Amino acid sequence: MNPLGSRIGVYADAHEVTVVRVERGATVWSDSVLLPPGSQRGDYTGIAVTLGSILDRIPRRRWPATRVETAIAAPWARVKVLHGVPTVAHHKELVAMLRLNTTRFVAASRPITISGAVTTAGGDVRVGIVDSAVVDAVTREVTDRKFRLGRIVPAMSFESDLISLDSRHGTDAVLDGAWRESIASVVANARGPMKLGLAARDNPAATPRDVSSPRLGVAVLALAAAVLAYFGGQLNGNRISLTRDRVAIDSIATVSDSGVHEQAYLRRLGADLARAADFSRRRVATSLLIGEITRALPTAAAITTLRIDTSNVDIVVLSPRTAAVVDAFGDLPDVESPAIIGPVSRETVGPKEFERATIRLRISPDYNRDKTAFEVARENGR
Repeated sequence: MNPLGSRIGVYADAHEVTVVRVERGATVWSDSVLLPPGSQRGDYTGIAVTLGSILDRIPRRRWPATRVETAIAAPWARVKVLHGVPTVAHHKELVAMLRLNTTRFVAASRPITISGAVTTAGGDVRVGIVDSAVVDAVTREVTDRKFRLGRIVPAMSFESDLISLDSRHGTDAVLDGAWRESIASVVANARGPMKLGLAARDNPAATPRDVSSPRLGVAVLALAAAVLAYFGGQLNGNRISLTRDRVAIDSIATVSDSGVHEQAYLRRLGADLARAADFSRRRVATSLLIGEITRALPTAAAITTLRIDTSNVDIVVLSPRTAAVVDAFGDLPDVESPAIIGPVSRETVGPKEFERATIRLRISPDYNRDKTAFEVARENGR
C-alpha cells in the first residue's frame, strides 16, 4: 500500500464513472460524472474522457504517486466459470495458459483480456474478463496523469463485499450514487491479492516506466561501497577473508539445496505443461464447431439460442420435426450423444406449426489430431 495510506478507487458502469480518494481507510473526496449517451449499448469511448476529467480535478500529492484501483462493471467486464480446464499446480501457469488460449475458452464479439483466474473448491475455474479497449482507455488516462497504475478488476469479483449489491440490484442495474461510491471505496481499500484483477505488470497496455535514473543511483552507491570495501579490506584483511570463506561455504550449501528443489519444480512444471498441451490439442475450436452445427441443421429448422462451454453445447431449435434435427446432429464429427433435454413445445408461426426443443450435444475430443512439438520432444526424451 502507499506509505501515506492514500489510494484512489474507480467504479465505471454503463451509466456513470465514480472516483473516490481514500486516506487510511476513510473516503475524503468523491465525484461522479454521467457517461455520454450510447454507453449503455457498450460504447466505451466516453470512459476515457469522463475518467480523465475527474482525475484532473482530484487533489493529489507530488510524491509518492497515488495508486488507482479500478473496478469495471457490465457490459465491459464479467466473471465466467469454466468447466473441464486441466489441473495446473501453479496459479501463474494457469493464468498464462488461459491468456494464450483466450479465444478457445471465452467466446466474445470484441477483443477481450483475461484479467485473472482462481480455482474453486469444485475444480472449476473462475476467470475475470474485461474488454481490451476499456483496459487501454483506463490505463492511458491513469498513466498520462502520472498516477500509479493499480489493478483493473471486474466489479463482480468482490463477492464477499458486494453480495448485497448483486442481490438487490443485479449486475446490469442502475445503481444510485451511494452504492457506486461504496463500490469504489471497497476497490480502493482492497487488502491482499485480487486474483481476478489485472496487475500493472501484466497489463498489455501499460508502458514500463523509465528506470535509468534509479539505476544510475544504484551504480553510484555500488561504486562507493566498492571503494569503502577496498580500503576496509586493506585494514582488516584477515577478518574479511575469514568472513568471506564462511559466506562461500553457506552459499555452496544453499545452491546444493536449491538445485534439488529446482529439479522437483521442473518435473512438476513439465507434467503441467504436458497436460495443458494435450488438452489444447484435443479441444475443438469454437468457430469450427459452430460451422459444423450450422451445416448440419435441416433447411426448415432455425436456432434461437446457442450456448457453448468446455464440455457441452445447448441449442434451442425451432423446427417442424425435432427428431430430424437430432438425427442430423448425430452425424457431426466433433460431438456425441445428441439428446433432447426438457419438454418439446409446439408453436404456430403463420400457417405452419413448429416444435421448440432444447438439444444438448456433448463435445468429444479429437484423439487423432497431430501431436504438438512439445509432446513429440517430451516422448523422445529431449
